Amino acid sequence: MKITSVMWGSYSPVLKRAAATTGTDCRIYPTRILEESPEKIDEAVTSMQTSDVILVYHTSDLFWERMDREIATLREKVPVISLGPDPSFWGQSTVDPVVVTTCQRYITNNGEENFVSLLLFIKKELFHEAIEVLPPADLPWEGIYHPDAPAVFRKVDDYLAWYKGRTAGQYRVGLVFSRTSWAAGNVDLEDQLIRELEAEGLGVIPVFTYAIQDDALGARGMAQVVTDHLTHEGVPRVDALIKLIPFLFGTTRDGQSKKAAAENGVDLLKILDIPVFSPVVTMYMSLEQCMPRTA
Repeated sequence: MKITSVMWGSYSPVLKRAAATTGTDCRIYPTRILEESPEKIDEAVTSMQTSDVILVYHTSDLFWERMDREIATLREKVPVISLGPDPSFWGQSTVDPVVVTTCQRYITNNGEENFVSLLLFIKKELFHEAIEVLPPADLPWEGIYHPDAPAVFRKVDDYLAWYKGRTAGQYRVGLVFSRTSWAAGNVDLEDQLIRELEAEGLGVIPVFTYAIQDDALGARGMAQVVTDHLTHEGVPRVDALIKLIPFLFGTTRDGQSKKAAAENGVDLLKILDIPVFSPVVTMYMSLEQCMPRTA
């Protein structure tokens, strides 16, 4: 089975690993690459023309206007599974709606196990292969992670009991990062940052969370998770906060305005009343490319 996939960049590495695990010929085109290199769209379309399945995950990038036109010309020949955060994207699929919603759940739940099951599920449902497929596995939407810990902690007190004595310093730093990175096993940046902070004698409480509040998923959102894990009775547990998620603290799925999301975030920042660092994170540029050039 050959799949051509246009996939959100954060999901691409785990999809690649899942394809290797299942022996699937999967040509993956990350959305960021197609946005920045339009010539790659022709390559992706050519691959789609000889594929058994087209698997796409829509984003807000501008290249989709052209990509959707190209895919429309192939719908009669190649099965299309169209996914994305907005259910309106699912309607562009040509397979059974149950297949679409199940694939969406595999991807939303994330994690290598779910991506392996996603590919096996497609093989079974579309090509009737006699294989066992696990249902989408539920992973926590939030938690406290440390590269040395045996498992994720659900309660901050349990984490602090395990963490006691690991650093000699009196100061702690909170680290808030994406649940997507944790679930996909893409935490090299976070691991290095934790190590560097600890090397400076700083304690670290690394919290992963789904960026936005989504009641349908059971995701409480960044503001509530930070409040519960990094404050206690209105007092911050940390002396500084590093925020690796670009969304506003108070962002929700219900379509509220950015102003409302910002106001919710301001309330949290007033409670914290500590330095908050929101560094720029890029996965597509080297250090040399990021550094300013001198004449």
